[in-house]
Amino acid sequence: MTADEYWSSTFTSQEKLLFQRVCRTLLKKTFIVRDKDDDNRRMYFFASKYSDFLTKYFSYMGFDVSVSKDAGVVMLQNYTGTGEIAKISVNKYLFKKTETIVL
Repeated sequence: MTADEYWSSTFTSQEKLLFQRVCRTLLKKTFIVRDKDDDNRRMYFFASKYSDFLTKYFSYMGFDVSVSKDAGVVMLQNYTGTGEIAKISVNKYLFKKTETIVL
C-alpha cells in the first residue's frame, strides 16, 4: 500500500494528526517511550500498529523504525538494510586519521 493510499483510505483525520506528531517526534527526539505519559502512549501504540508503513516512509531518508514491545520503545535508527539506500551515511562524521589519533 502506498503512502497516498494510507493517507486517503486507511487513516482517519485523528490518525493523520497523530501520524504527523509521531514523525516529528521521532525526527526530533529519536525515541517514543510508552510509559512516559498518555500522549507518548498514544504515539507508541500508533507507531507499533503502523510500524511497517513508518519504516517504509522513513527508509527514503535513510532511517529505519524499530519497535521494542518488551521495553516499550519506538526508535528511529540508521537504515541497516542493503542496496543503494544503505550507503547513505546519516548523522555520522568521518574523522581523518590525525583527528582519530588526537581523540
